[in-house]
Amino acid sequence: MSDLKRVSEIEINQDLDFQRVEWRIQRIGWVFIVIIALASIAGAFGGGPLAHQTRSTSSGDLVIEYDRIARHAAITRFDLHTPRAQGEVGVVFSTDYLHQAELRTVMPEPDRTESGAGNTTFYFNLEPNATVSFVFEPDDIGLRTIQIGLRGGSALRLKQFVLP
Repeated sequence: MSDLKRVSEIEINQDLDFQRVEWRIQRIGWVFIVIIALASIAGAFGGGPLAHQTRSTSSGDLVIEYDRIARHAAITRFDLHTPRAQGEVGVVFSTDYLHQAELRTVMPEPDRTESGAGNTTFYFNLEPNATVSFVFEPDDIGLRTIQIGLRGGSALRLKQFVLP
């Protein structure tokens, strides 16, 4: 405890060294809060430009829009664009991801599905520039690897981080 010091007309306990340290810690706290707020707005915790990504195969046959950062028990979408596909098209999903997330909706509905060899294939009758949307609800938290491709074509290996 420091001695009483006279400041203007009053005598008070004053420790300026301690006060300066406290002010520095407060400024660091405010900077940290601003950084968290800006990261949240940018999508670092899901639902923003940092969280959303578009990837395409080297051949350009498949373009996928998806959320790299998703939330547990919240809806996440995979929009697959097929610029050159026509007729029956098989979309292949790795079964690992299908076990870690609940498939809510597929638009348009597939004509049929097949499972085997670690993959599930959804067959659609598509026209060029068609879009197929898969809506999932992740069941687990953590990093997920998803392999999506066209039957008989190239595939993309995507990573998605599921936050609590």
